[in-house]
Amino acid sequence: MNFRHLQTYLEVIRQGSFSGAARTLGLSQPAVSQQIKGVEKEVGTALLVRSAQGVLSLTAAGEAFQRYAESTLTAHEVMRQQIARFQDAIEGPLNLAASTIPGDYVLPRLLMAFQKRYPDVDAQLTVADTRDVVRKLLERECAVGFIGAPLESPRLTLEPWVKDEIVLAVYPHHPFATQSTIALEELDDQALILREKGSGTRQSVERLLREQGKSPSWRNVVLTLGSTQGVARAVRDGLGIGFVSAHAATSEKLPIVRIRGLDLTRELYMTYEPGRVTSGLLRTFLAFALAWVTDRHT
Repeated sequence: MNFRHLQTYLEVIRQGSFSGAARTLGLSQPAVSQQIKGVEKEVGTALLVRSAQGVLSLTAAGEAFQRYAESTLTAHEVMRQQIARFQDAIEGPLNLAASTIPGDYVLPRLLMAFQKRYPDVDAQLTVADTRDVVRKLLERECAVGFIGAPLESPRLTLEPWVKDEIVLAVYPHHPFATQSTIALEELDDQALILREKGSGTRQSVERLLREQGKSPSWRNVVLTLGSTQGVARAVRDGLGIGFVSAHAATSEKLPIVRIRGLDLTRELYMTYEPGRVTSGLLRTFLAFALAWVTDRHT
């Protein structure tokens, strides 16, 4: 049933005539008559009776239909107002997913600032590898993701968010610990600890090396671990050396070494499905996340 036709029917009753309803609604009288005929055809019976003097009255079915039209339009308006409040409200659950570096070292501070501003938001953060974060977004298990490598999907918007530097972390008594830089070739005979292949850190290192004309040749990998913290702790225990985010190396108080002539700076990305950004909460969070980064660097 067309909502406009219900409104027209009730206006005809209020005005007591088709012509009065037409003037109020800004329609022609034939258009009003046509709408009423359409309603009567749809319900299968006459709803209005015109007397010889042109006065309209309701049939029994017309009285029942009046009650239906009024309750339907009232319910429609309540629903519209509730949806409008939902779209504007900054409250409720906010499901996020992030790869290790943004999830462990950056997002906790962002979420603390966001929830201080909007205490009615219940933010839930899942930390996984980059590929799994993208999967969660595509399967709509989360609303926004933060990743360390640009894994693109036609459905997702990918926005550069935070700069991150990948460094070589070494243990305190390692020969490299007293050096600020080394040549890439010096890694050939070193015991390396790497992240797993699906991680943003490993993908970023290999991509940045290739972009700068270097082949990532891992000749002596002694451990492959599933988390940055695992790599950092294995390095701290003297099991080898490994590439990690500068955030992680600093957090674990590990000596940092850079590769001479190579820039291993990367972007951390914020990613989401634009068609799902329909609530005030999501719009506000995305804007807050971008502004928060800018404020930290000004």
